[in-house]
Amino acid sequence: MEQANNNGQSAHDIPRVVRALRAGFRTLGPIVPRLMGLLAWRLWFSTHRFPAPARERRLLERATHTRIQVDGHDVAVYSWGDGPPVLLVHGWNGRGSQLGSFVEPLRRAGHRVVALDFPAHGQTAGKQTNLFEMVAVLEAIGDGHGPFAGVIAHSLGVTALAMALADGFPAERVVCVSPTARLDELMDKFATMLHIPEPVLVPVRRRVERRFGPQIWHEASAEHVAAGLTTPALIIHDRDDEDVPWQESERIARAWPGAGFIRTEELGHRRILRSRQVIEMATEFLTSHVLAGDSPMAPKLPANAMQFTTNSVATQEL
Repeated sequence: MEQANNNGQSAHDIPRVVRALRAGFRTLGPIVPRLMGLLAWRLWFSTHRFPAPARERRLLERATHTRIQVDGHDVAVYSWGDGPPVLLVHGWNGRGSQLGSFVEPLRRAGHRVVALDFPAHGQTAGKQTNLFEMVAVLEAIGDGHGPFAGVIAHSLGVTALAMALADGFPAERVVCVSPTARLDELMDKFATMLHIPEPVLVPVRRRVERRFGPQIWHEASAEHVAAGLTTPALIIHDRDDEDVPWQESERIARAWPGAGFIRTEELGHRRILRSRQVIEMATEFLTSHVLAGDSPMAPKLPANAMQFTTNSVATQEL
């Protein structure tokens, strides 16, 4: 579901399986669009696991491991420390330990840190999943481990979090890192990456609508859902993100009432999760408070965070 951006890559840099799929869609798509549409449908929901580096394996060795049952999925859950809980939410093709650099700073700040692996990710079994299954897992985590003092979510995990918040997920404030704004645009990027022709893509879109309803493109888009949220939020995105353009975060921040937005540089889509500055900003946002009208526990936005009004166009950078 989440795409990789191949701008600037030579043919040698593109994985062999991607090159093969592109050739298949280009050649067979116009001839047998229905058959190739079934392939595209399966690929849209399929995940790919990447090996966890040594730093993440060491972190998991220190974690308390539990499991929760969610709609037939045996979901892996990890926790560290004691205190008011903060949840870490990974994105598509990610894993809970991918946000592991946040664990020690939050634990030192007095929090219990909870992470999870969505279905078909990390140590949770499966080969396919979808946003609604991800939301169901978050709601189960909320019931079992919440309410949460804060949540840090990455990429498509932000969309799942926004959808859960709209359904009453218990979180005092959230940090959203490198989110994607709209589901229809995500499918367009998926089609571009694999060179899926329009005659193949049209029936895939129709099948998505038949399964999840015609409003799926709005209901599962962070930009749309954000407009109805009241949870305080800090949104962070890197200018050099090649997977998701930073402008998508700006659009979400404009839609999300009171959200703060910060743009970083030279961190990309995943390295941003290990940036000392980003970790410090996120931790401060989740743990600091200022007097704000009738809300004495309002979170303190970083000094360089931009809050958008209807006509504002400025962006704050690190």
